[in-house]
Amino acid sequence: MTEQAAELHELFTELDENIRELLSLVKMLKIDFIVENADDEAVSSRLEKSLFLAQRIQANLYSLKREVREE
Repeated sequence: MTEQAAELHELFTELDENIRELLSLVKMLKIDFIVENADDEAVSSRLEKSLFLAQRIQANLYSLKREVREE
């Protein structure tokens, strides 16, 4: 596997993990709001984590775009 292929594989793996985690957090938030069992600290923590993951996903997508352009 070439170095660039390895980097792309790593980017895709990290994107996959981050997207799955973000989706899980969003589903938990949705359930909390539907059930009205929203602990303010837990909701705030999940929202902060979701924003952080969204930023990481965005950064990885820009990295992926840069890698593809270099080909």
